[in-house]
Amino acid sequence: MPGSLITYCLEYRNTGSADANVVTVTDMIPGYTTYVTGSIKMGAIGDTYAAAVGKTDAVDGDNAQFNSNVIQFNLGTVAATASGRLYYQVRIEGEGSSTTGSSTFTIGQNYGGGIIFYIDGTGQHGLIAADSDQSTGVQWYNGSNVTTGATNVAVGAGQANTTKIVTVQGAGSYAAKLCDDLVLNGYSDWFLPSKDELNLLYGQKAVVGGFDSGVYWSSTEYNSDNVLSQYFANGNQGVGNKYGAGYVRAVRAF
Repeated sequence: MPGSLITYCLEYRNTGSADANVVTVTDMIPGYTTYVTGSIKMGAIGDTYAAAVGKTDAVDGDNAQFNSNVIQFNLGTVAATASGRLYYQVRIEGEGSSTTGSSTFTIGQNYGGGIIFYIDGTGQHGLIAADSDQSTGVQWYNGSNVTTGATNVAVGAGQANTTKIVTVQGAGSYAAKLCDDLVLNGYSDWFLPSKDELNLLYGQKAVVGGFDSGVYWSSTEYNSDNVLSQYFANGNQGVGNKYGAGYVRAVRAF
């Protein structure tokens, strides 16, 4: 059922007489699901999910890393005869066809905590917008002009940009942090869209709804003082001062 959680358990065992070095275990995240951030756990054979120990999960993380729908556990050295269990959870996002093995998504569909405004060439992935603004006037910076390195303009870059901004600027009330902290309709992986993602959102503003005619922030930094933004009255994209007040609409990927 969409929204339900599924817990997966993988077991590993070194049956040899010597230690195994640089051990990784890879699993394919099932279709129609998304990985639940923070659900990685590791334990002994016989441990339940509740009893297992939580581990770090991040792109290029020490314990696990992700690439599209593949999860890789990094176990390091596994001693001779050692064994254990690996756990992760996924959330069911939709129901696929039993004949085609794929879901059908449409622009404007209510799905994954918001409204779909972009679908990629596979037809199975894209971007979802929150159904209302997260701010009608907040600064992009956190009180001082610094270089965050969040300069990628491309579709698919918004999450990484947001992470860079929050890492550099830290705690506070500013555009990227509002998105990064957002928990909406059961989802917590929202981010500030990149320049090109924001332009896609503008193109579907009538479908998504709830927009003002003002300037919306992107997560794409121009330089230490300025950032790329978009005027939703006419779609013009330009450069704005980080200390200015802009609108914020969070998005997430599926």
